[in-house]
Amino acid sequence: MKISRRGILKNPIFKNFFFLAILQGSNYLLPLVLIPYLIKTIGEENFGKVSFAQAIINYLIIVVDYGFNLSATRAISEHHHNKEKVVQIFNEVFFTKIFLTFPTFLFLILIVLIFPKLYQDALLYLSGYLMVVGQVILPVWLFQGLQKMQFLTYANLLGKIITFVCIVVFIKEPQAYRWILFWYGVGSCTSGILSLLIARLYAIRSFFLPSWNSIVVQLKNSWHLFVSMFTISFYTQLHLIILGIFTTDRLVGYYNVADKVVSVLRNFVQVFNQAVYPTLFNSILNKAYVRMFFRKYFLFFMIALGIITLVLYWQSTFIITLLAGTAKAEIINILNILLLAPILIALHLRYGGLLLALKADAVYSKVLLKCSILSVIINSIGVNLGQATGLAVSVVLIEGIILLLFAYTLKRLYSQYFKLSD
Repeated sequence: MKISRRGILKNPIFKNFFFLAILQGSNYLLPLVLIPYLIKTIGEENFGKVSFAQAIINYLIIVVDYGFNLSATRAISEHHHNKEKVVQIFNEVFFTKIFLTFPTFLFLILIVLIFPKLYQDALLYLSGYLMVVGQVILPVWLFQGLQKMQFLTYANLLGKIITFVCIVVFIKEPQAYRWILFWYGVGSCTSGILSLLIARLYAIRSFFLPSWNSIVVQLKNSWHLFVSMFTISFYTQLHLIILGIFTTDRLVGYYNVADKVVSVLRNFVQVFNQAVYPTLFNSILNKAYVRMFFRKYFLFFMIALGIITLVLYWQSTFIITLLAGTAKAEIINILNILLLAPILIALHLRYGGLLLALKADAVYSKVLLKCSILSVIINSIGVNLGQATGLAVSVVLIEGIILLLFAYTLKRLYSQYFKLSD
């Protein structure tokens, strides 16, 4: 069947993927572009401190997101023709996220006061909480559910430009590292405020404070997805924290340089997953479409991902020299090992993605919860045996285990869909 260029451009999967790629790409490319400047300005050790702090802030972001990027996207997509229902869902989710800022900020204050490593950089952590606020007011789930990602993309790009300019202008000496996460937060808040204005003009007729019962219902409904998202973050961010506990800030910085490069590929995978999720969810009962999706769109995506991975592997020495200022063998080895992880993560969609589309949220979260607990053991062993390089091997091993468990679970519970994904 011949597909015209105009038909491809109008395809909702392509449109969602295109604008999500720009949106998420700016989230990951900006830190990547800033690495050479930051290492030169604040030094490798301070760069490691910022990386460690950002890993902790990312945990708090996962809490306030509470799985809404999937559950709210699904709800908005399901009711996108009912404007009143969309407004109701928006306000309930938005104010639930605002509610979650209070316990997360108190938790941050508590751990900063308890742990000396954090207390000596209290300003870095507390000012970095602005990143959490920015994430709260950025309704990615609304525009994704409506499949109107172009609006959010423009707002996000403006915020990233503001962050870039502020860091280059105000971060001029090593001690200024304590304000880096603050400027990231300023950019996030700018994007959030602008996106809310766009939402008000386009889809949300009114803002209103929902009842407490509505907030509780949202928390209950998204609980399993929150557990899933938190456990994903747990094992993806935990490695930096474990590395920071058992080794030095300098090694954390080295690992983070390689991880930032790989994050571009992970982002590519995440964008594809988010772009196809509304369509896959709405078409899950159409088995012919599901079969076509995996044999056409998914296969094409995996080929593209494989080519990009090979290019990054081939140019790994050049990339690390460009970012770190020198071809450090340890960083290059870490990068080459971690490049395997995005391929395994992409394969999760064949099985884990179908579980979510089938609303098997509880089963999905149980798999990730088991693996997150296992990751603590595997990562700790990896760091103790091989420090940063051992940690990279552990990360790839965990992603492989998750893939096998998703495949086994889908085959056991939904064997007819397991066959469709082959």
